Amino acid sequence: MGDLPTPSAPAKNSLLRGKPAEATKSQRAFLTAVSLVLVISALLRFHDLGGESLDFDELSSWIQARDSLVHLIKSTAEDNTPPLHNLVLFATIKLFGNSEWSLRLPSAIFGVANIVALYWLGTMTVGRTAGLIGAVLLAFSPFHVWFSQEARTYSLLALAATLYAATCFYYLRAPSVLRGAWVLLTGLALVYSHIYGILDWIAIAGAFAVFVLPATSPRFRTMLIWAASNVLVAAAFAPWAMILAQRVQEVATGGFWIARPTVAVVRHELSVVVGGKLLGGVIVIGIVLGLVGRLRRDVVLLGVWIAAPVALGILASILSTPIFINKYLIGSLPPLLLLSGFGWTRYAKGWQDVMFLTTAVGTTAGLALLLHNPCGRFADCRQGDLEVPAVPLEGPIVGHGYKWDWRGVVSLLEERERPTSCVLVVPDYVWALNYYRRDYSSCWLGAIKVADLPAEIPASILFGVFSLGDLEVQAFAGVDGMAAFVNELRRQGWGDVDRTNFRGHIQVITFIRR
Repeated sequence: MGDLPTPSAPAKNSLLRGKPAEATKSQRAFLTAVSLVLVISALLRFHDLGGESLDFDELSSWIQARDSLVHLIKSTAEDNTPPLHNLVLFATIKLFGNSEWSLRLPSAIFGVANIVALYWLGTMTVGRTAGLIGAVLLAFSPFHVWFSQEARTYSLLALAATLYAATCFYYLRAPSVLRGAWVLLTGLALVYSHIYGILDWIAIAGAFAVFVLPATSPRFRTMLIWAASNVLVAAAFAPWAMILAQRVQEVATGGFWIARPTVAVVRHELSVVVGGKLLGGVIVIGIVLGLVGRLRRDVVLLGVWIAAPVALGILASILSTPIFINKYLIGSLPPLLLLSGFGWTRYAKGWQDVMFLTTAVGTTAGLALLLHNPCGRFADCRQGDLEVPAVPLEGPIVGHGYKWDWRGVVSLLEERERPTSCVLVVPDYVWALNYYRRDYSSCWLGAIKVADLPAEIPASILFGVFSLGDLEVQAFAGVDGMAAFVNELRRQGWGDVDRTNFRGHIQVITFIRR
């Protein structure tokens, strides 16, 4: 394997060699290109940020972060995710309120920051050209754009993983206690962002310790500070690790809604991560070009960072509890795109070639984003019961799925409800609707199974709100299907007179007494 640059100096870049005037033009071109990529990534991630209503998972984050810090820690401890994102959300709510835009703001900021962090990591490892191309691919990634517009922890997970790897290389350039502290802080952010953050931290730290650090023949003090920073990460995470261990035991005993991986499932989930066939083809070609005949220690680190969390997730899903799902893999997306960018640098001999190549890759990635099928994941655009047609939206959709339209559901209910009406929510997601409807006068019922229906419903009009998405979750929880509820209500004397479908996720059925 090739040698790394010495810790005391940045990596030499062949594009900077030559006449000073040419080097200045190169620097300006790179600065302009990075700035343009950053602007495009911000436009994609902030565009219509509050336009869609919050979906089920986002509403879970809101419920956990909306009250006191004590409530936040307690409710998050009952979940399967560390609390860092909820803590950020808690501060955001206090500063900007709890609108859809406010709740998604941190994720959008993290998503844009990830572009800069990936370019920075590239400049310290496989080169600034690879960093630029990797940043372009990340900017247009449908998978990354989607989670940069979702009030969940996944955008934070990807950023924290990138920053942790970058600060490790930053420390190695000029080892110091201060730079070791940055390794500590980014490591803490990574492990406290998501349970897969632990896998990313282990993969990056392990590969850095085995392949990168020894290659520079570091002094004992250099190795000690870096090792101490990571020991402190482990020690500071230990209290929450105990909470997660208890949750893992509960999940292992009671089961989890994620299905066990098959070859078809693994192939599908990885296809979602790379953004479909067109963008996936660009990425794979770049990776092949990067690996063939160019095996360097920093490339090995990127490979381990990509593969280890995926492999460990699949292994854990086979041997124990299924935890393999596409959104958990977002921490492996930045190194995947950086490694692809490194492969494409084979065709860049001067800064003019770099700009042409970056434009070509960016155009292809932008086209892939525009043409990306938003129904490309199992839980989205599902028809649910066969009698329910999927309702497509008009125009291109950025991302890889549609949000649950709780806002539209509540708008319909407020338009049609009467003092003598009642609302039945199946499964029992009444709390999710409360975000959009804080005050209501009619009766509200929640049910999981047909047996949960009361013997007598005190209403002349009944609105049944049936969630059709997340069928795997509902099947795991034993939720009776919509057809079973409709048949039982018909038996009780209710006639269904109207059905309104909300993007294949939710259906509202109006019942009246016969």
